[in-house]
Amino acid sequence: MWVWDEFGFFKETARTEMYTLCKHEALPITDTKGGVIFAEKVRKHVQKAKFMYKGKRIEVTVSCGVSERKRQASLETTIKYADDNLYKAKNGGRNQVVYK
Repeated sequence: MWVWDEFGFFKETARTEMYTLCKHEALPITDTKGGVIFAEKVRKHVQKAKFMYKGKRIEVTVSCGVSERKRQASLETTIKYADDNLYKAKNGGRNQVVYK
């Protein structure tokens, strides 16, 4: 579920939902390249969408971190690398996908 907070931003549930979607539904056996392609599609779709808040259109962007399970020792490590890459995307200017 995508949830707005009181300032009009997505709460942490957005990250949880994306992780759940990728793990269980959309990308369980996809490699890094496929994960990046998927994340870019989501990013571009959200960027083009029209979001309204209190009667005004607002810009919404998506930053993504991608990590491939088979390259990591555990699921926890995979999530850690994806999360690290997410913060690299945010700190690097946002609205991008980081996977290295």
